[in-house]
Amino acid sequence: DIDLVISTVALKPEGSVPVVRVSPFLNQQDIKAISRYAVRKSQNQSQVSLILSDFIEPDLVFLDLEAISQEQVIAFLAARLEAKGVVSEDYLAGVFARESLSSTAVGRGVAIPHTFQEHVHVSRVAVARLRNPIRWGAEEVDLVFLLALKFNREEKTWQMFRSFYRMLDNPQFLSRLRKSENASQFVETISGRREE
Repeated sequence: DIDLVISTVALKPEGSVPVVRVSPFLNQQDIKAISRYAVRKSQNQSQVSLILSDFIEPDLVFLDLEAISQEQVIAFLAARLEAKGVVSEDYLAGVFARESLSSTAVGRGVAIPHTFQEHVHVSRVAVARLRNPIRWGAEEVDLVFLLALKFNREEKTWQMFRSFYRMLDNPQFLSRLRKSENASQFVETISGRREE
């Protein structure tokens, strides 16, 4: 699936795939043109919510977790996933190995640690909203989504990652998650059943 074509040369649109023409040296006007498309595309928050809500359950959402390091948060969430039979005992080591390659902080106070699917029995996401932000690579993070993903098709994995990036583009949505009073409310916000 192709959502958008960005090109430095004039292209004739093929079918329903939009084309955004940008200058060879990306400038503010180009970024705005791309952003306008992204906003239109992400306005349908239900698509994001549908993907995320399939894998987040209230008993895997931990609000106001007190932690002093990313390792502590990852270990806590991984233990909860392992206790539910979602991941193997090697999962935690896999997440730490992946994190050592590069930080999984993705901006706006969010991190999405993850590892390869061979350590995962069933797809789930464990969530920690931290009482106080902690250092995560070069960023401060207070929302952690520990991904345990096992999909038959790579496309599903990329859909999940795209859903996180769309969520990051919606500050109001992130604000509602941060204001959720309990795990059920958090999941309702993710699923689109709770609006402020």
